[in-house]
Amino acid sequence: MRFNSSVYRWRRPLLPDPYNPDRKRRGSWHDAEIDEIPGAFIGSGSMVDARSPERLQSITEKSLFLDNPAADVVKGDGISVAPGGRLPDFEVRVAPVADVNPFTGWQPVREMPLDEVTG
Repeated sequence: MRFNSSVYRWRRPLLPDPYNPDRKRRGSWHDAEIDEIPGAFIGSGSMVDARSPERLQSITEKSLFLDNPAADVVKGDGISVAPGGRLPDFEVRVAPVADVNPFTGWQPVREMPLDEVTG
């Protein structure tokens, strides 16, 4: 696959939790390590039709699509289309398993739902 834009992963450092030394917590976005993800793009993911008798509403969500199912992207990583900036554009909500067809070995493009990051 070839994509025209670059996608960047922001990974915050893990820091000791001051209340529980056995746990780690994510640090600040300002200290994040930023790396380009080859073979990735951000596009519209699933769409939810939230109809009610009073209104018609459709909610379209954004997803990260990876042509390499083993790409190093995990839940909580930030995702952006530009390497700079104060904050990433999105955060990975879930990192679903990249299923493989047991009969043919075929593996589809991996889709990871995103949440928008706000200040």
